[in-house]
Amino acid sequence: MSDSKIIIPQRLVAPQMCRGIFRAVVIRDTPEGRVVTHLPRKTNRLMWKGAHLLAALLVGEETLDPCPVPVYRGLLYHAFGVGDPNWDTGGIPLPDVTDTTLVDEVFRTAIDTPISSLNCVRYGYGSFRFFSDPVDPDEGLTYVLDPYRLEGGDLVGRYEEDDWFNTYQFTVISGTHIGAEIDILDYDQATGRIDFDGTLAAQLDETDVFVLGDHGIPAWDAGPTNVLEIHTTLEKTQTEVNDNYLREHALFGAITAPDPDTGWMYNAIRHDPIWKDDQTEIQYFVDLEFRT
Repeated sequence: MSDSKIIIPQRLVAPQMCRGIFRAVVIRDTPEGRVVTHLPRKTNRLMWKGAHLLAALLVGEETLDPCPVPVYRGLLYHAFGVGDPNWDTGGIPLPDVTDTTLVDEVFRTAIDTPISSLNCVRYGYGSFRFFSDPVDPDEGLTYVLDPYRLEGGDLVGRYEEDDWFNTYQFTVISGTHIGAEIDILDYDQATGRIDFDGTLAAQLDETDVFVLGDHGIPAWDAGPTNVLEIHTTLEKTQTEVNDNYLREHALFGAITAPDPDTGWMYNAIRHDPIWKDDQTEIQYFVDLEFRT
């Protein structure tokens, strides 16, 4: 009698294919002047319905009547909530992946509106030589113009003040000189110019790809990339959220669902309380990176 071997099915464990990073800038007018606060980055959680949405988009099913349109659409809304005040003293629990709503939603905006946008972005500045300018041979060798400031071809201002990036480094993350670091010497907010030590930069080539700091600052990209950024501004006049502590927000999609607690919740982000009033503007950035 030959020996038999029982084959036990195993679950294959793969790395998370979608990573989310949330950051925010709070701009508050005070009697002493404008105060700009950069909140530390936090990861956000992909929800079970978010995984369903990705699968539905890959199927690509369409309706036939009255005309072909997708049954399920992508990200449509950015929603905000006050969460639970008990989080302020008892700690912020992670949302459950099966959650379908925020704890206490107070406002949502459609994406692709004057206050909310979705764009493809890429992390890093590419090769310094890529940004070289024949009119100014020093551009790309001793300084670059911050590409994140370019929106629709127009140079726009950052909220980072002068010298904000001083002491940061450009880091080569891939290419011939992977691992090399280049010290940033100066940053000018008005022009978006970032000056750096050109000693090493002059030796680099077109294969080298850079990021700023440990995570990178995204730059707009017109073509498809593996990173999306949702940027939503809660303006001073946003009465729906004023005079509240905001503690949570999420992206919703799949179906048109403008009402609170409707639609498919793609991800959820909980954070320390941010006071919102008519003297405060909050810039929310949610970056979604799809990886193999």
